[in-house]
Amino acid sequence: MPDSASIRSEEFNQRLRLSRSRGDGGLTRRLRVGARAYPFAHNRDLLRFSLKTAAVGRQAGRPLNIVLLLDNSGSMERADRVGIIREALRVLAFQLQPQDKLSVITFARTPRLVADGNHG
Repeated sequence: MPDSASIRSEEFNQRLRLSRSRGDGGLTRRLRVGARAYPFAHNRDLLRFSLKTAAVGRQAGRPLNIVLLLDNSGSMERADRVGIIREALRVLAFQLQPQDKLSVITFARTPRLVADGNHG
């Protein structure tokens, strides 16, 4: 086995086959993992995981159960970030239907449940 200090996570992640496709060439899911140096402290790394699934649209008659995790720490106080979140929430609000459930959790240092399964 190689020494753990010699393994670079970005090289390992690039070698994994994390995409799956349907027979017709359409994507069903993709997982991407990335690593880079943390810009605000020495000897720290950031890992980013993103998961994408096929956009099949909303199934008729099936309610959504959406959980939003919102960062309300000091770094999110910038006007541009607040504007992006407000616009995203506005778009979401117009797409919710009465049978849909929405939960909201905010966090800075600790999580706080703001809304638990409220109907759209």
